[in-house]
Amino acid sequence: MENIFFRLKSIINEFAIPPVTEIRKIFESANEDDFIAYTEHLINENKKDDFEIFLYYLILFRDIDTIQKALNSKSVPIDLIQHLIMFSYGYTTMKNGSPDKILDDIFYFLNQEKLLQLILESNLISRDMFLITFILTRLEIKNIELFFQKSENTEKIIKAFISFPENQIKEIIYRNASLFDKFLSLIPLYSGENEVENFYLRYSALIQKMHAI
Repeated sequence: MENIFFRLKSIINEFAIPPVTEIRKIFESANEDDFIAYTEHLINENKKDDFEIFLYYLILFRDIDTIQKALNSKSVPIDLIQHLIMFSYGYTTMKNGSPDKILDDIFYFLNQEKLLQLILESNLISRDMFLITFILTRLEIKNIELFFQKSENTEKIIKAFISFPENQIKEIIYRNASLFDKFLSLIPLYSGENEVENFYLRYSALIQKMHAI
């Protein structure tokens, strides 16, 4: 009960309207150990409602340095980060919200190293082709190359990419035209040259525009 986050519920229950300023002070005062211990408590004890509240304020106060340092710490198990992401993604989908928006909000926290770790080492996200592709759009070119050097899922990713609807293909180009180029370079290994030509002809104007930007 010494964990500072245990004060969240009592403060929220004490007021008709949650005092955002007071709640922010809790997140500003928390350290890495507080974050790890409280998240593990919520997961292990299946505290669904408390978890939703915690996640809401975590995203709301994502500008706080201590939050970003904690989430990107090497001491924080990747499974905890994965749980935050999967819970948020599933919850938003059930509520008919925008999965892309909530994922952007969460990935805002994470540095390149943590994102790469998620798609290489996590036991669930590393097997979800949509989430892998979404995270890849947030990586720098050197880390995209590093991922494909280490990943055992390249063929699955490329075949999934080929079957994506047009709006998802365009979203990839908007987010990271260099990633799209990488996909095009890998398609011949798992499909054929005709597939590459079709993609290029269909999206060449958009690709050139995004590279220029």
